[in-house]
Amino acid sequence: EGVLNQRQGRWINVWSMMIDAGADAALHGVAAIKVVANQTKKKIDHELVPLPDLFVDPGEGRNPQSLFQRAPLDEFTAYKTFKGKGAKQAIRGAKAYEWYGRASTSRPRAVKVIEIVYAWHLPVSEDVPGKWAAIINGTVVDSGEWTAPAFPFVFLLWEPHRDGFWASGIADEGAALADECSELAKRLLYRAIIA
Repeated sequence: EGVLNQRQGRWINVWSMMIDAGADAALHGVAAIKVVANQTKKKIDHELVPLPDLFVDPGEGRNPQSLFQRAPLDEFTAYKTFKGKGAKQAIRGAKAYEWYGRASTSRPRAVKVIEIVYAWHLPVSEDVPGKWAAIINGTVVDSGEWTAPAFPFVFLLWEPHRDGFWASGIADEGAALADECSELAKRLLYRAIIA
């Protein structure tokens, strides 16, 4: 209970964050909450991650073994966090993080914000651990074994797809119903014209 009552960024606690997560799940079909241990502050962090920044291999079906996350990281924090010559060169040459991957949706920033990509591959068995990596500008700046049986995310699904990892939201379901109603209205109109 104490972990859920800790402040989480702009939210007073995890409970208030879940209100936004529930709205995301209803509208977009999925809400993704990243749950990580913050060793510096000695607490559990919860982050509501925008869906356009998460990727899985669609060929892996409903239970993907790999997950990728794009994320913004300010350049100062990157230099402070990742040491080593290769990391410094990668940070120096890194491209700017663009919201939804497009420059047209980004605005001027006070600091240079670069893109970091996190990747996880789940363990194959208890004997063969998975891997995780942090990548900047194509260079692995940190990595290690991943022994957890799941990704560091909690996914809230509205209406899961039968053959894939993601889900559909109210808008997706409503669009299908609207198309069906439009088709019915068109057929009734044609019948009225012919009769």
